[in-house]
Amino acid sequence: MSRTSFTGDELVKRDVAIEIMAGMIGIKINAKIVETDPEIIAKYEMELRQLFDERDKMYGGNQEVIEKILTIYADEARDYCKK
Repeated sequence: MSRTSFTGDELVKRDVAIEIMAGMIGIKINAKIVETDPEIIAKYEMELRQLFDERDKMYGGNQEVIEKILTIYADEARDYCKK
């Protein structure tokens, strides 16, 4: 069951997490598009399914998933952008 009331801090965190998640999904889709190895494509598809599942949980207000996005995925997205 998802909550219907959030604090201002939770809303800000969720908004930032939404942007990070969109970036991570875009990164994985772009990588999948240019890849030709079927095994690596399958790996990207699995990672995308996980991201989509976590995206749904994030929109539901799951604070554990939001924190994961803000820490782990934010670092991955930052590293990708530094390339």
